[in-house]
Amino acid sequence: MDYFTSFTESGLNEFIRKTKKQLLLCLPALHKQTAQALLELNQRRSSPDIRLIIDFDSETLRRGHGDFESIAMLREAGIPMQTMPKNRISFIISDDTGYYLFTESRILASGETPYLNAVAIDRINLLKMMYFFFKTVTPQELIINVKKTMEAEREMADYSHILVLMQAELKKSNPITDEKFEEVKKDIEKNPPLKPDFRRIVDFYSNKFQYVKLKFEGGNIKYKKVTIPKDALPINNSDLKNKLESKLNVFNKGVIDKYFQPLNEFQKGLSKIREVYLSKMPSRDESLLKVEDKIKFEIEIEKMKARLHHVGNELVFGLFNQVNEVKEDFSTELRAFLEENKEKILKERFKIYKNDKERMSYFINDYLQNIINKIKWPKIPELIDRMMLTVRYSDITYEDLRDEEFLNELVEKGIIDSADYHQITDMEQGLGLSDA
Repeated sequence: MDYFTSFTESGLNEFIRKTKKQLLLCLPALHKQTAQALLELNQRRSSPDIRLIIDFDSETLRRGHGDFESIAMLREAGIPMQTMPKNRISFIISDDTGYYLFTESRILASGETPYLNAVAIDRINLLKMMYFFFKTVTPQELIINVKKTMEAEREMADYSHILVLMQAELKKSNPITDEKFEEVKKDIEKNPPLKPDFRRIVDFYSNKFQYVKLKFEGGNIKYKKVTIPKDALPINNSDLKNKLESKLNVFNKGVIDKYFQPLNEFQKGLSKIREVYLSKMPSRDESLLKVEDKIKFEIEIEKMKARLHHVGNELVFGLFNQVNEVKEDFSTELRAFLEENKEKILKERFKIYKNDKERMSYFINDYLQNIINKIKWPKIPELIDRMMLTVRYSDITYEDLRDEEFLNELVEKGIIDSADYHQITDMEQGLGLSDA
């Protein structure tokens, strides 16, 4: 094995999946992909012994080391899991191979960034980590195993672990050149890092509320208009066009009252959720959600998504029949007009075939079908499929908390009080961050 190596999240998960007998994992917390790898390992027919230690604390999760849902998944699956408060020693032992892990918060780095972040654990320290963290052996067994390992190495003159270290390919370090220094200097001047104290303020308020963009798309079906294309009619007659288009009022008041009640009730329910959980900010496109209400809000949104599916099913059949009825009414009115004006429309053909009823009927039907085919009729299943409820979250930023208009809105909405307002503005002035 490599003495120094790089574990991306996907690489770590692959290492987990290769475990045959025992997996010991110690991390501040974990994300969904790693939880999924552990679940897959646990579901094998001959599942290995899996043990997990995390720092199960809301602050650890807020700092981007993992998420609550992943831990809940593992807990529900019955995977042994313990908490070690304030622990930041991370390591993984898969069977007889172990690595110290130098993990970062997901806030600071992507899980797939290939940093050099793992160091192999030698056999003696492997035994010690197994005992001190997971108690997989008794103190007596630990002493015996360490002693045996040391004696075996001494008798065999086994210094292979030292050779591995000597041969390890470590990323080459280089002098900091003037060019590199200037490159970093310019980048920092262009996009300066937050001062630590103000970073804590931003993190604090990001953990109190989030931006939410709740969007219901495709809900304006009832306002869908059907029109006759400019060149569809054989005679340019505005009165005729207006008369025919009156027949194309697919979603009239009677239809809306008959078929759209479930959709209307859905939209009322969505408005109620906005009213209960979200605060609209005049200076922002998004609304604000209190983080403490986020789980309840997401439960309500999932209910509404399921409800929207049922609403769509209720609408599709009724509206499909309605479109067909409108087509029939329109065809009847149009046929009457074509029959009445067939001499003008058919011209030479009328002169030739006016006494041939079957041929005349064919010409009228052909004209009728061509006109109907030129009209863009509502495709009900497609309209229903376009009805979507989406939610997008984003965090409060450094720039937001420097915006006095936004801060005043937060006070007016009761999201923060005057003490919060003064804490933020005083911190800005104290750190020299104020624009004034």
